[in-house]
Amino acid sequence: INLLHADRLEYVEAINEDAQRLIGNVRFQHKNAILFCDSAYLYQSTNRLDAFGHIHVKQGDTLDLYGDTLYYLGDEEEARLRGNIRMRDEQLQLTTQYLDYDLEQNVGNYVGGGRILMRESQNVLTSKEGYYLSNDEMLFFKDSVVLQHPDYTMNSDTLKYHTTEEIAYFYGPTTIVSDSSTIYCENGWY
Repeated sequence: INLLHADRLEYVEAINEDAQRLIGNVRFQHKNAILFCDSAYLYQSTNRLDAFGHIHVKQGDTLDLYGDTLYYLGDEEEARLRGNIRMRDEQLQLTTQYLDYDLEQNVGNYVGGGRILMRESQNVLTSKEGYYLSNDEMLFFKDSVVLQHPDYTMNSDTLKYHTTEEIAYFYGPTTIVSDSSTIYCENGWY
């Protein structure tokens, strides 16, 4: 993890003898990601950081992560965001309170509830748990899954959603309700 900028730098042995406290307009670079925050603790010997306030992780032209707090493990390329999280890429926007994102594998997961808005179709998916495999263009949802489409609403226990093909695969009790019909099924795709 490379420090690009901070208004102020302090060493804080009381916290950790390796801790560097960075304050004001803090920017880091790690591989192809730039990390912005208000303040941070950088631990160079373990290649990790704890960042606070106005978190923004930008990976290339395609991914932006925002949140209140970030715990970043440089060797694993893992970003653990907490509080008021937004994740945006070319296809979707996710909002949640708890997100772990692997920047190397482009895989994210949330627990405790999340909402995804598909940019092109305006489909909205909500669930208690979710996984996003960006390279495979797949979303996996578990527990209290709701897919809201302009023409129908789907409620399911377990759902896999292909983001570019907009196909929902369900693997448990599922209802699909539209103006003209109600469908119940336990396995299939729509």
